[in-house]
Amino acid sequence: MLLLTIPMHWIRHRTFQKEGVEPNARGFCVFIAILFWVLWLILTAVSEHPLQAILNAAFLGTLLWMAEIDARCQILPDTCNLMIFVISIARQLLLPQGSIWSGLLGCVIVSVPMLLLSILVNGAFGGGDIKLTFAWGFFLGWKLSLLAFFLAVLVGGVYAVYLLAAGKKERKEHFAFGPFLCIGAMAATLWGESLIRWYLGLF
Repeated sequence: MLLLTIPMHWIRHRTFQKEGVEPNARGFCVFIAILFWVLWLILTAVSEHPLQAILNAAFLGTLLWMAEIDARCQILPDTCNLMIFVISIARQLLLPQGSIWSGLLGCVIVSVPMLLLSILVNGAFGGGDIKLTFAWGFFLGWKLSLLAFFLAVLVGGVYAVYLLAAGKKERKEHFAFGPFLCIGAMAATLWGESLIRWYLGLF
């Protein structure tokens, strides 16, 4: 896990420097790092395979760092998206869950519609958002990819309504959508299958 924590902290610091954003206090970085390690320990305790715990913690921890970076800089670094993609490929190769076609479909089932919508409506989604939804495909598969995006839109929509109601944003102003994509992907990873079963059980 140390091999992931150190480069993520370096990417975060370089991104803040490039975007001219004042870094948070060192205590906040320590908090994120501790949270990351606690997450790994919890996953180790509940996972059937140690490697599954490592890959899940790496995936969730990277999303956690990315959410904070995008919230402050409104950018999802390509390096972070590449890390998510590498983790996704590693998960598919080492601990395959579902067919490879599910992973391939997961890469495009959200990212391609987002790309097309961004072409038709300028600024609908950022390039980093589209790359993230592609990168997580092999890790989540197509069902959880759809669920992650749905949860992101749901939570992001509630936040947008709050911003408008509070007068903090105008209707045409943009806000970072990446943190909500990260939240959606994290929720889908931890509780996705249970949420799908609960929903299907309603019918």
